[in-house]
Amino acid sequence: MIETHLRRTALLIGSALFVCCGSSNPEGPSLILVVVDTLREDFLGCYGFEGETSPNLDRLAREGIVFDNCFAQAPWTKPSVATLLTSLHPRTHGVLTHHGWFDKRDGEEPVEAHAAGSDAGGEEAVTDVLPQEALTLAEVLRSRGYRTAAFVANPWIRREWGFAQGFDVFRQFQEQTAQRPILEATQWLEEIGDRPGFVLLHLMDVHGPYDAPEDDFRALGDSQGLSLSRPLDDRALERIPEYLRLAAWAKEPAARDLNTWRTRYAAGVRSVDRAIGALVQNLGADDRLENTVLMVTSDHGEELMEHDGWDHGRNLFDHQTHVPWIVRLPQMRHAGRRVNSVVSLADVMPTALSFLGCSIPATLQGVDRSALDESDDPLAASFAEGIKWQPQVFSVRTGAYKLVADLQQNKHALYHLPTDPGEVRDVSTREPETIRLLLEQLRFHIETTGERGLRPTQVDISEGLQAELNDLGY
Repeated sequence: MIETHLRRTALLIGSALFVCCGSSNPEGPSLILVVVDTLREDFLGCYGFEGETSPNLDRLAREGIVFDNCFAQAPWTKPSVATLLTSLHPRTHGVLTHHGWFDKRDGEEPVEAHAAGSDAGGEEAVTDVLPQEALTLAEVLRSRGYRTAAFVANPWIRREWGFAQGFDVFRQFQEQTAQRPILEATQWLEEIGDRPGFVLLHLMDVHGPYDAPEDDFRALGDSQGLSLSRPLDDRALERIPEYLRLAAWAKEPAARDLNTWRTRYAAGVRSVDRAIGALVQNLGADDRLENTVLMVTSDHGEELMEHDGWDHGRNLFDHQTHVPWIVRLPQMRHAGRRVNSVVSLADVMPTALSFLGCSIPATLQGVDRSALDESDDPLAASFAEGIKWQPQVFSVRTGAYKLVADLQQNKHALYHLPTDPGEVRDVSTREPETIRLLLEQLRFHIETTGERGLRPTQVDISEGLQAELNDLGY
């Protein structure tokens, strides 16, 4: 931990010298990073969805770069966004524990809780805080003269939990619609004028309880991508988390059809797409768009009964980890380019820095993908972990295979994705050599990321905030 802190301090000192030597007002492009919470890639037209869910994001994809195979490092918000903003894997940044979901890692004792007026041995709900030693994208860009601001609507992404590191402005919103965060982000960009800025937008329109405007729901009624009608009996309905059944429509007879739920989810995609379209239009009207790197991605996906379950954070199937990553560069460079290689959310930070012309800190664990190269390595992989209540379950995702390994139970499942994209047929007994190779990769990944692990503190969660999280299924 001391070594990591020293490396981070040295980097910031070097960056400060860079700023003092005449680059306090750099002329590089701005960066806008839009994170659409809970957005599955397969509900976007540019990723193959048949229906009018995403005309604005589809246009953005035609004007930019689409990474077809981007995967999150965790299936729920907090560890995934920590990875997105630090380019560190969950095993390194350590932001996993919340309310008893993850108590110990690798036989370690539980992390000591630190909270004002609280007994560490009490029964209060606690949650991890992103360590200060973790160097964030905002910190790197601010050290290079950028103004930085975050506009977030997810209660997980909080100042007191370490996510404000490096941001000049950090604003949180309780509403789940994108209009106000986007409006305030647009106003902030106008305030900083020609100076380059970094904006983080974290939007919640797609997240449950799937209560998007009725117009969006009705507009998608005939979409081919939603034609999966299936009756839901009482037992199936009872498996749906309570927070997903809060909307009025969920109490109507139509809620007994799976297609209704899928369409309600898709309506949230259509709603946030319209808001992002307005953001892009405003950037174009202010002549800022052509000097901006605009990235759109998600922190995780959502299960919609694919494996007889709902929600997210409960497994590592692709519907929870496969996320979009769209990049529009200034002057539409590389417009229409698609990259099929397996990439990760850990790669977003180094790739963004490269597109901005900034040096990449050596401590990052992600890979710079700005060259847009196609990998011919069949073992090139993305790793994920962080299932609620199952800290020893990991996945290894290559172009052709998904390995899900429970290291505590010594159980493995292997899926051959070209012939089984739904991940329903375990072929591990037929392919022992593939299992061996992927397990070898996984063990190396755990060893190399764990040895650099930071040690986060934990803080108590207030009753009011816990109630807010409960409304989102936590």
